Amino acid sequence: MSEAAEAARAGNTSISASEPVEAVTIATGTVDGRVKRVRPGTLEVSDDEGNVYELRIDGRSRGLRRGRTVPLQDISEGTPVRASFDLVGGGESLARDIVLRR
Repeated sequence: MSEAAEAARAGNTSISASEPVEAVTIATGTVDGRVKRVRPGTLEVSDDEGNVYELRIDGRSRGLRRGRTVPLQDISEGTPVRASFDLVGGGESLARDIVLRR
């Protein structure tokens, strides 16, 4: 994974050379599904094909319902969501916008 992060850093002059490889965004993605599990700092979202995405929550993560911000604590297991995330050099997926769909 670190080779991809190094390549991403080399191809993007806005990424500082001092930025840790683990923090470099390699790709972004979106998953539609249901919250399978909620743990401190992490949500697991299962899509319709049974794939499970483990999304880490950080200071840039936010919950949204009908365009309004909602506390992340309001997200519970079974909630249908569309979650966007960043895949970073350390191999983690960092949740960005978690849109509650009900």
